[in-house]
Amino acid sequence: MRLQKQIETEIGITVSVGLAANKSLAKLASDQDKPNGFFVLNAEQAERWLAPRPVSTIYGIGKSAARRLTDAGYLSCQDIVQADTKQLIPLLGKQALFIQNLAKGIDTRQIGK
Repeated sequence: MRLQKQIETEIGITVSVGLAANKSLAKLASDQDKPNGFFVLNAEQAERWLAPRPVSTIYGIGKSAARRLTDAGYLSCQDIVQADTKQLIPLLGKQALFIQNLAKGIDTRQIGK
């Protein structure tokens, strides 16, 4: 919060901060309380927090993929988590398991890549 105040004072803009266990959760956390928000999302609460959110919330799900998923009955992150990965492959291709993990709050990508 000190950093937020410092940026506003020195540069004259507000920033939102999202603290989380991994890259995709941090992005979602930073979007949570805009503008000038501060949101913390820990790993233990991530899957429960994500569960009711629409599939379009997940990193890498664009409009086309979201439409394919919702047309197939996958409306929420919880629906993705509970799905058999084999059923997601025709909809998401080789990214199916990666997307399913993101819906659980699991992202093993390194920060900065």
